[in-house]
Amino acid sequence: GYAPDLVLTHRPQDYHPDHRYTSQLVCDAAYMVTVPAIVPHVPALKENPVIMYFSDRFERPYPFSPAVVIDIEPVLETVVDLLDCHKSQFYEWLAYNHAYADELPNEPAGRREWLGRFYRNHVAPLADKFRPRLVEYYGAEQARQIRYIEAFELCEYGAPLTPESLRKLFPFLPA
Repeated sequence: GYAPDLVLTHRPQDYHPDHRYTSQLVCDAAYMVTVPAIVPHVPALKENPVIMYFSDRFERPYPFSPAVVIDIEPVLETVVDLLDCHKSQFYEWLAYNHAYADELPNEPAGRREWLGRFYRNHVAPLADKFRPRLVEYYGAEQARQIRYIEAFELCEYGAPLTPESLRKLFPFLPA
Protein backbone atom coordinates (compact mmCIF):
# COMPACT_ATOMS: atom_id res chain seq x y z
CA GLY A 1 0.00 0.00 0.00
CA TYR A 2 0.92 3.63 -0.31
CA ALA A 3 1.03 6.23 2.42
CA PRO A 4 1.67 9.60 0.77
CA ASP A 5 2.51 12.66 2.81
CA LEU A 6 1.41 15.05 0.04
CA VAL A 7 -1.06 14.80 -2.84
CA LEU A 8 -1.10 17.50 -5.54
CA THR A 9 -4.16 17.87 -7.75
CA HIS A 10 -6.22 20.42 -9.62
CA ARG A 11 -8.97 22.48 -8.04
CA PRO A 12 -12.50 21.18 -8.62
CA GLN A 13 -13.40 24.04 -11.00
CA ASP A 14 -11.05 23.40 -13.90
CA TYR A 15 -11.55 23.66 -17.65
CA HIS A 16 -10.53 20.04 -18.28
CA PRO A 17 -12.99 17.28 -17.28
CA ASP A 18 -10.15 14.91 -16.36
CA HIS A 19 -8.80 17.54 -13.95
CA ARG A 20 -12.23 18.13 -12.37
CA TYR A 21 -12.97 14.44 -11.92
CA THR A 22 -9.51 13.72 -10.53
CA SER A 23 -9.94 16.54 -8.05
CA GLN A 24 -13.29 15.14 -6.96
CA LEU A 25 -11.84 11.63 -6.59
CA VAL A 26 -8.91 12.92 -4.51
CA CYS A 27 -11.28 14.84 -2.23
CA ASP A 28 -13.58 11.83 -1.86
CA ALA A 29 -10.64 9.52 -1.15
CA ALA A 30 -9.28 11.89 1.49
CA TYR A 31 -11.90 10.67 3.91
CA MET A 32 -12.14 7.10 2.73
CA VAL A 33 -8.42 6.29 3.03
CA THR A 34 -8.71 6.59 6.82
CA VAL A 35 -11.76 4.31 7.12
CA PRO A 36 -10.87 0.70 8.02
CA ALA A 37 -12.09 -2.20 5.87
CA ILE A 38 -13.14 -0.11 2.86
CA VAL A 39 -10.75 -2.01 0.57
CA PRO A 40 -10.07 -5.60 1.65
CA HIS A 41 -6.41 -6.42 2.31
CA VAL A 42 -5.40 -2.74 2.28
CA PRO A 43 -4.86 -1.17 5.69
CA ALA A 44 -6.44 2.21 6.29
CA LEU A 45 -4.08 5.13 6.64
CA LYS A 46 -3.60 6.43 10.15
CA GLU A 47 -3.55 10.01 8.84
CA ASN A 48 -4.69 11.82 5.76
CA PRO A 49 -1.97 13.28 3.58
CA VAL A 50 -1.77 17.02 3.01
CA ILE A 51 -3.69 17.75 -0.19
CA MET A 52 -2.84 20.82 -2.24
CA TYR A 53 -4.14 22.29 -5.45
CA PHE A 54 -2.05 23.48 -8.41
CA SER A 55 -2.38 27.16 -9.24
CA ASP A 56 -4.90 28.28 -11.85
CA ARG A 57 -6.44 31.48 -13.12
CA PHE A 58 -10.10 30.68 -12.42
CA GLU A 59 -12.03 33.30 -10.49
CA ARG A 60 -15.23 31.37 -9.72
CA PRO A 61 -16.37 30.27 -7.28
CA TYR A 62 -13.31 31.95 -5.71
CA PRO A 63 -9.81 32.96 -6.88
CA PHE A 64 -6.83 30.73 -6.21
CA SER A 65 -5.28 31.50 -2.82
CA PRO A 66 -1.86 29.94 -2.26
CA ALA A 67 -0.70 28.56 1.04
CA VAL A 68 2.77 27.77 -0.33
CA VAL A 69 4.83 29.54 -3.01
CA ILE A 70 8.09 28.11 -4.29
CA ASP A 71 10.88 29.74 -6.25
CA ILE A 72 11.35 27.37 -9.20
CA GLU A 73 14.01 29.32 -11.07
CA PRO A 74 16.83 27.04 -9.79
CA VAL A 75 15.04 24.06 -11.40
CA LEU A 76 13.26 25.84 -14.25
CA GLU A 77 15.17 24.09 -17.04
CA THR A 78 14.42 20.70 -15.47
CA VAL A 79 10.72 21.60 -15.34
CA VAL A 80 10.80 22.51 -19.04
CA ASP A 81 12.63 19.24 -19.82
CA LEU A 82 9.88 17.33 -18.03
CA LEU A 83 7.14 19.25 -19.86
CA ASP A 84 8.94 18.57 -23.15
CA CYS A 85 8.38 14.83 -22.55
CA HIS A 86 4.64 15.45 -23.06
CA LYS A 87 4.96 15.79 -26.82
CA SER A 88 1.34 15.15 -27.77
CA GLN A 89 0.07 17.56 -25.13
CA PHE A 90 2.25 20.59 -25.91
CA TYR A 91 3.05 20.05 -29.59
CA GLU A 92 -0.20 18.51 -30.84
CA TRP A 93 -3.49 18.98 -29.04
CA LEU A 94 -2.69 22.14 -27.01
CA ALA A 95 -0.99 23.61 -30.09
CA TYR A 96 -4.20 23.07 -32.01
CA ASN A 97 -6.53 24.03 -29.16
CA HIS A 98 -4.68 27.26 -28.35
CA ALA A 99 -3.87 28.05 -32.00
CA TYR A 100 -0.09 28.17 -31.72
CA ALA A 101 0.73 25.22 -34.01
CA ASP A 102 2.04 27.63 -36.68
CA GLU A 103 4.61 29.01 -34.19
CA LEU A 104 6.17 25.62 -33.42
CA PRO A 105 9.55 24.79 -34.92
CA ASN A 106 9.84 21.36 -36.54
CA GLU A 107 13.09 20.20 -34.93
CA PRO A 108 13.12 18.91 -31.30
CA ALA A 109 15.67 21.46 -30.01
CA GLY A 110 13.65 24.34 -31.43
CA ARG A 111 10.46 22.96 -29.90
CA ARG A 112 12.14 22.60 -26.49
CA GLU A 113 13.38 26.21 -26.72
CA TRP A 114 9.90 27.39 -27.76
CA LEU A 115 8.33 25.47 -24.84
CA GLY A 116 10.77 27.11 -22.40
CA ARG A 117 9.64 30.57 -23.51
CA PHE A 118 5.98 29.48 -23.47
CA TYR A 119 6.25 28.10 -19.92
CA ARG A 120 8.19 31.09 -18.57
CA ASN A 121 5.55 33.44 -20.01
CA HIS A 122 2.84 31.28 -18.45
CA VAL A 123 4.26 31.27 -14.90
CA ALA A 124 5.91 34.71 -14.86
CA PRO A 125 2.77 36.59 -13.71
CA LEU A 126 2.48 34.37 -10.62
CA ALA A 127 5.54 35.84 -8.89
CA ASP A 128 4.14 39.36 -9.02
CA LYS A 129 0.62 38.25 -8.20
CA PHE A 130 1.75 36.39 -5.07
CA ARG A 131 4.73 38.58 -4.13
CA PRO A 132 3.40 39.21 -0.58
CA ARG A 133 3.35 35.45 0.01
CA LEU A 134 6.88 35.18 -1.39
CA VAL A 135 8.01 37.79 1.15
CA GLU A 136 6.61 35.59 3.95
CA TYR A 137 8.72 32.64 2.83
CA TYR A 138 11.85 34.24 1.37
CA GLY A 139 12.09 37.68 2.99
CA ALA A 140 11.67 40.99 1.18
CA GLU A 141 15.09 41.18 -0.46
CA GLN A 142 15.11 37.67 -1.92
CA ALA A 143 11.39 37.77 -2.79
CA ARG A 144 11.95 40.90 -4.86
CA GLN A 145 14.34 38.97 -7.13
CA ILE A 146 12.19 35.86 -7.68
CA ARG A 147 10.76 35.67 -11.19
CA TYR A 148 9.25 32.19 -11.57
CA ILE A 149 7.22 30.32 -8.99
CA GLU A 150 4.83 27.48 -8.48
CA ALA A 151 2.06 28.05 -5.97
CA PHE A 152 -0.17 25.61 -4.13
CA GLU A 153 -3.47 26.07 -2.32
CA LEU A 154 -4.40 23.90 0.65
CA CYS A 155 -7.37 21.57 0.21
CA GLU A 156 -9.38 21.46 3.40
CA TYR A 157 -10.21 17.75 2.95
CA GLY A 158 -6.63 16.70 3.61
CA ALA A 159 -4.46 17.04 6.68
CA PRO A 160 -3.68 20.57 7.86
CA LEU A 161 -0.42 22.15 6.78
CA THR A 162 1.40 22.66 10.06
CA PRO A 163 4.81 24.30 10.46
CA GLU A 164 6.21 20.78 10.96
CA SER A 165 4.58 19.32 7.84
CA LEU A 166 5.59 22.41 5.82
CA ARG A 167 9.28 21.77 6.71
CA LYS A 168 8.95 18.06 5.96
CA LEU A 169 7.13 18.48 2.63
CA PHE A 170 9.07 21.52 1.39
CA PRO A 171 12.54 21.23 2.98
CA PHE A 172 14.05 23.47 0.29
CA LEU A 173 12.10 26.52 1.49
CA PRO A 174 14.16 28.97 3.56
CA ALA A 175 14.02 28.43 7.30
